[in-house]
Amino acid sequence: MVPEYKNAKAYQIKVQELKQRLKEFNLEDTLVLEVGSGGSKLTREILERKARVINSDTQDFYQLGKGYLDVICDALKLPFSDDVFEAVTLFDVIEHIKDDKALAHEIKRVLKPRGYLFILTPSNPWIYPSFKASSFLFEKRDDLIQRWGHVREGYNLDELLELFDGLNPVDHATIFNGTNALLYDLAYLKSHPFVKRILESITCRLPNFLFKNLPGKEIFVAFQK
Repeated sequence: MVPEYKNAKAYQIKVQELKQRLKEFNLEDTLVLEVGSGGSKLTREILERKARVINSDTQDFYQLGKGYLDVICDALKLPFSDDVFEAVTLFDVIEHIKDDKALAHEIKRVLKPRGYLFILTPSNPWIYPSFKASSFLFEKRDDLIQRWGHVREGYNLDELLELFDGLNPVDHATIFNGTNALLYDLAYLKSHPFVKRILESITCRLPNFLFKNLPGKEIFVAFQK
């Protein structure tokens, strides 16, 4: 999680979209592992204390201090027994992991029978920005991918289904469609934050049907073991 991104309208949209998706699942009083929580604690924010969330990452990337992460560990060697968690979240994580097959194996191992896995990752293809002609206005895609530490552009649904073979897909959707796709782009506009806020405010007022054919920037998939 790039810290300044949390101030962008796109981040607020992501939180609200995930809240709506996870409301469909009974996660109250469950034990949930967030893999790669970074500087966001996104799962804890979404579930609003309805579950006990264990935040984990390989290190304290943003030097947030003792107590911010519950567990510092390698996602490919999770320090947990088999069948421990009622749910695991991989929000904007799997695109950072070179050996995604090893990650998938570990997630399946620590997930309880009938437990849920929730994934959010950039779509493949990742269309950024939404209109190619406007590319000069935004941060370069290769620069973003490098800054974020991604090892791949993203995933499509078939790739995720193959990777997590053995788990049952129970929900999927694309996120950041329509005008929300434009708001996603604005998070990386090369401009002063004040100008970004004005443009975000204008974009929020645009009729969504004008941009309904814009492809989603990220894909969400829910699996059950």
